[in-house]
Amino acid sequence: MKNFRWTPVQRALIRYRWRMAIIVATLVIAGLIAAVATPYTAPKANTTPFIDTPTQEETYVRAEIVARNDDSGTVRVLDGVQKGSERELYLYSESQRLGTVVLIPEQAPLEGPSSMITVWRMPWLAALLAVMIVLVVAIGGRQGVLSIAGLAISVAVVALYIIPATLSGADALVASAIGAFVIATIAVMIAHTLRWRTVISLASIYIALILVIGLAVLSGWMASLSGIYDDTSGILNASSSTQLDMYGILLGGIIIASLGVLDDVVTTQVATVDELYQTKRSISNRELFTRGMSVGREHLSALVNTLALAYIGVALPTILALSFVIESNSNFLMALNMEYLSVEIIRTAIASIGIILAIPLSTGLAVLLVGKKEQIFAILKRVQYNPRR
Repeated sequence: MKNFRWTPVQRALIRYRWRMAIIVATLVIAGLIAAVATPYTAPKANTTPFIDTPTQEETYVRAEIVARNDDSGTVRVLDGVQKGSERELYLYSESQRLGTVVLIPEQAPLEGPSSMITVWRMPWLAALLAVMIVLVVAIGGRQGVLSIAGLAISVAVVALYIIPATLSGADALVASAIGAFVIATIAVMIAHTLRWRTVISLASIYIALILVIGLAVLSGWMASLSGIYDDTSGILNASSSTQLDMYGILLGGIIIASLGVLDDVVTTQVATVDELYQTKRSISNRELFTRGMSVGREHLSALVNTLALAYIGVALPTILALSFVIESNSNFLMALNMEYLSVEIIRTAIASIGIILAIPLSTGLAVLLVGKKEQIFAILKRVQYNPRR
């Protein structure tokens, strides 16, 4: 026993056991979702005596395509009381290949083939999210796990506060602004823990967010935006049972979208200044700011381009559709003045301006306070921290 030695593989497994546990748990959960998840719900039994009521809600089942011939095919039902049976089905796209799982109504039509509702995409979505989480944990380690937790908090704030408040008819701009500050605070605190960098980053994000909110409100007023600028916003406004604040929803979306980029650029700049200061504590504030801004300019050129491409990529189908209108319109400025294109330009410009202002703001704030960590944390004597972080 005295000569026993762990092999390199065993040492790695022990050292990274918690990462392996999270990765295995993620893969198991994703596998269960892919194998078991189904939209099918058994119809509720009628409990009212002497009344024979039909099923009020139509239920859907999964079905696998087992044969195909042009625009029709045969599917095998995977859920419900008809599980295992086969049914004829209309197919509307070449993308529905053999083995594709689709959703169909549980009740077969009296005459003719069934109609497909949509493709069942949950297995691939679960697999893709699992791969993302596994890579974040494997490469990022503890910081990666914290970033996933911060992402979960952000999604929860949007799903449990911003969306319900907006759908209930509340001021969407106010709800989004409050949600943005809550997301910034909780997500940054969880992802980066309580330390000097986090405090400076939060202060910079708060100031930049206020500027973005003010610029979004000003732009919406100056451009006379209505908030109803495409099919999605039009359908949402027409189908809602309550009077939605479409203008506030538009501005709120701009604010939430800008927040993610602000988090990235601000935390990077604060960390850069801190690392430069730790390398050379005798460095002057002017030199520290200059070097920090040098890194920030490199980051800026990539981020602004990335941001614009991200918005264009998301809206590419609609932009392509509008290109036909532009081609057929002899007045280019009239076509460019359409609200949809104006919204995309304003959205990109506001987020870019937020980034541009956040870089010198966060860099300058970090430079001013990098040598005063002890004083900053003096009011938090009960909190254990490492002043060198």
